Amino acid sequence: MPKTPHLSKFTSYAESLLPHELDYLDSINNFIDPDNIKVLEQVRRFVTEGNSWQEWDKSINKRKYSRVMHWMDGQLNKIDVDLDYEQLLFLEQEVMADRILPKDERVILKRLQNYDEPCYNFMKVYQLAQHLSSFFLIRMRDKAQAVVQTFLEKYKLLYLKSQDTYQQLNEATNVIVTQYRGEAMDTKHWESWLTSVFQNRHLDGLNRYSAIVRLTFLYYNYKDYSKLKSLYEELDLCFSQGLFYSKRILVNYYSNRVLMHAQTNEWNEAEQYALMSVKFKSADYIHYINNLAAILLRSGKAKAAYKYLQASFPDLKNTTSAHNKVGFVAFYTKALNQIGNADEGLRYSSHFLEANKEAVLKNRWHLYFAALMQSMIFTGAFRQLLQLIDKYKLDEKDAKYQSRPNYLPTFMWYQKLAEYKLKHISKKTLIESISDHLDTYTNDPHHFILIRQLYIDLRKAAPELPISLSALRLLSQS
Repeated sequence: MPKTPHLSKFTSYAESLLPHELDYLDSINNFIDPDNIKVLEQVRRFVTEGNSWQEWDKSINKRKYSRVMHWMDGQLNKIDVDLDYEQLLFLEQEVMADRILPKDERVILKRLQNYDEPCYNFMKVYQLAQHLSSFFLIRMRDKAQAVVQTFLEKYKLLYLKSQDTYQQLNEATNVIVTQYRGEAMDTKHWESWLTSVFQNRHLDGLNRYSAIVRLTFLYYNYKDYSKLKSLYEELDLCFSQGLFYSKRILVNYYSNRVLMHAQTNEWNEAEQYALMSVKFKSADYIHYINNLAAILLRSGKAKAAYKYLQASFPDLKNTTSAHNKVGFVAFYTKALNQIGNADEGLRYSSHFLEANKEAVLKNRWHLYFAALMQSMIFTGAFRQLLQLIDKYKLDEKDAKYQSRPNYLPTFMWYQKLAEYKLKHISKKTLIESISDHLDTYTNDPHHFILIRQLYIDLRKAAPELPISLSALRLLSQS
């Protein structure tokens, strides 16, 4: 993507913008100057066209580019719920430490006087008002106290309702996430209540958006992707109107869409949202990089996946999530395998395993060992593969893992392949072992794509196997 040297700062800013940010900016801009309008239109094309973008219009004075950039940044900051929360926390600390400045008092009082509807951080606003009430009372600041007290009385019932909703959301989270992790339970009854929370415009934004996140998990649990798409269509409109806005929230939403589109085999859309999700480095950045790598690897773009992973090693060092670290190494190993560097993949993942056994066995172990075994079959380390299964009792762990909705017989197929290559079993037995699982995993379109790729991996190590799964099935039945 070319950069005009004298507009490099503007270009860098435009690169950071997300589609929903532009939707909101388009909806509120009241520019009269045709150059300003043209600059905003160019930004839209820049974000949409990506690498096909050519250059900015040089006939427009660069000061106008700068003014539009500052306008965009200022408008987004006004509605950024994370920046708002940071300010509220700061003001709360100042009140609690008895060092609130008069100018900050005026900011709070003005906000309370002009308050007319629940904002995203309503509960924190109310708590700040409670602290400020005590601050003014003890100092007999009657006029200021009256403003605060009016606000507290007017919104008391709403605050109690928000708190009660927040507690119920925590209850829902516990059972829905437990089900997501694989435990058998029914959480469908939470759907109507969560939907009502999201659609209740009189509730604070934090609770409304939290309901969306829980509904996302619930719909994944039941593979109800049509309802999830409908939910996200509503959410799209909210974001375009500036509701629930922060870059952190937007990239989290894009990451959630990645998973949805992947589950429905919409790989182009999944890749598009995955790329958008890594435009901002939040605390979950490595998680989003992992998702992007997974999509690129499944789409046959291993070199691109390797490039993103390689560039993210500095961020990996800063993450405290063992789950994300293990996932990152697994995808990095797969990328190395698929770009023809399985020897390095085997060395790197084996070394990481030796140094982080406990973390691997507790976090994404199935993904990790699948990547490590892939390195082994690509490098012909079949005896080492069987030793790995025996050492970590992976056959036993895999048997318990089969109840997971996205389970694939990766371990079993790799193990049988290794046994065949070491002449422990015949080719006929190998084919029968693979064929035994086909009916279970080929009826679902999403699973079929994954099982087909797994079989392609097997044939890289054993090209004498039938050329396709359908040919293998016919051979096993003959």
